[in-house]
Amino acid sequence: MEPEELVSDATSQLSEDLPTELFFYARAWLNGARELEPRRRAEAIERFRRAAGVAATFLRLAPDDPRAGRVRALLVESLDRASLTGAADAEAATLGEPRPATEPAPVRELRMDSILNLGWAHLRIAQGLDAPRAPIAQRARAVARFARAADYYRLYVDDFPDSPAAPGARSELANALLGADRPSEAAAVLEEMARAVPSRRAEGLRRAVHAHGLALERALAEGVVGDPPAASMPAPVRALYDARVAYLADPDHEPELARSFRLENALLDRRYGRRPEAEQTLLTLLAEECTDEVAMRAARTLGASEPCRAAP
Repeated sequence: MEPEELVSDATSQLSEDLPTELFFYARAWLNGARELEPRRRAEAIERFRRAAGVAATFLRLAPDDPRAGRVRALLVESLDRASLTGAADAEAATLGEPRPATEPAPVRELRMDSILNLGWAHLRIAQGLDAPRAPIAQRARAVARFARAADYYRLYVDDFPDSPAAPGARSELANALLGADRPSEAAAVLEEMARAVPSRRAEGLRRAVHAHGLALERALAEGVVGDPPAASMPAPVRALYDARVAYLADPDHEPELARSFRLENALLDRRYGRRPEAEQTLLTLLAEECTDEVAMRAARTLGASEPCRAAP
């Protein structure tokens, strides 16, 4: 059984918490491996490895859980039957005592793989549920699945921030948070990705702008942000404005997108009482290019009917 199949078939409702879910998955993979072992040894070993990775994740997350003793025994059996005898012996040597903070390398690798697999499985199921015209109940299930996927990806990023798969996990964490209707959290993750992964800085900043835009839409729908005049930009508006500024400061930004962001920020400046700064930006945009959509909007804002004539 693949991770997606197990996650899908586990229950119609998600477990209330991660330890309970992990406890279920570890036992399910172990039992499946036991049934397969006499007939298909290679496949059974793979399931024993998955059971071990999930068990190790449980123990890392909830070492004081009342089920921890059973899970430690499950971990030892799974490692031993997966032919990882050295790791099994190391785990067995500390049964009845607090588990050492440092894991054997094979256990750490299995845990990394398990967390990513479970995050991926929940995310794919959520995306399948999240149809454009899905019933309300189905959308609610999708949101819950996105949130659980985010739980796993957050675990991975927190525990393995420097691993080769961490940039991808950060990206998928942001996707899961967006699906869970938590755009402000997604924006924060993307901004952190931009700081932590230089090769994906421009991407992270660009996607953060999108996430902040969704957060503002939500705030407007909930009545958190009212219409100007206001003494200063409301927090969701300021967050979007600043996210655009951060993207514009990146040397790898896309020029056309940058023009659009400069226009949108100029419109916010104008809306919130910074008219001189706004008009200077609009005139600069017209001077650079007077035939595109950005120029047309800038000209209309300045009250000009012909963008090229309005250009300085």
